[in-house]
Amino acid sequence: MLIITRQKISDIAGQCGFNSFSQFNRVFNKLSGMSPSAFRKHQASSSPSSTLLSY
Repeated sequence: MLIITRQKISDIAGQCGFNSFSQFNRVFNKLSGMSPSAFRKHQASSSPSSTLLSY
């Protein structure tokens, strides 16, 4: 969802079942090695032709 939508990361965290953004951020960072926002920026810069959807 981070790659294909422009939804707020806090909204995505809630949709994924996390009670708080900070909890989502900790788990995401532990699994991926970067924050959700850094991941989103990295993905956007590595594939400039990708289109983000506005949900």
